Amino acid sequence: MSKTWEVNLSKGKHQNLPDPIGFTKNFGDVAEGEQRSSHQIKEAWEKKIKAFAMSPAQSILMVLLMMWMQGGGLNIFTIFFVFSVIMQPLKGLFGVNQAFKQFEGKGVVLFPYKLIYAGIQCIVLGIGFYKFYTMGLLPLSPSDWIDLIPHQIDEQKAFPIEAY
Repeated sequence: MSKTWEVNLSKGKHQNLPDPIGFTKNFGDVAEGEQRSSHQIKEAWEKKIKAFAMSPAQSILMVLLMMWMQGGGLNIFTIFFVFSVIMQPLKGLFGVNQAFKQFEGKGVVLFPYKLIYAGIQCIVLGIGFYKFYTMGLLPLSPSDWIDLIPHQIDEQKAFPIEAY
């Protein structure tokens, strides 16, 4: 004894309800007033590209917090962490064109956004180098290079004449 269920929504009292707001019967159907102009599409792409170019800036505060939590001690964990902080922006700098390849051909000039992206990567790189400097691993002070200065050998010696 099997019963089959049948639901027919085309018949009944709810047949004349209006479509919900924003609903279209076909995906391609768009009202005349809602069609986007090429200018609006270009602005949308610019907004998306700008958000992508600014995305490395979201990691700056996290990197600063992690650097502070690592402390100023010189140990292997701190060195590995700072090395990874330096490597990520370097990979980003060498891969700028690859990162923006997805936005080519959209009618937007990418050069200013690439500069923003590279600039933020340089800021993060500078934070990593500053941490290396505070740990004493970057030779930036003159005392770090003292061994490279040639030692001056005196060729003449003067002795005072003692009067008795």
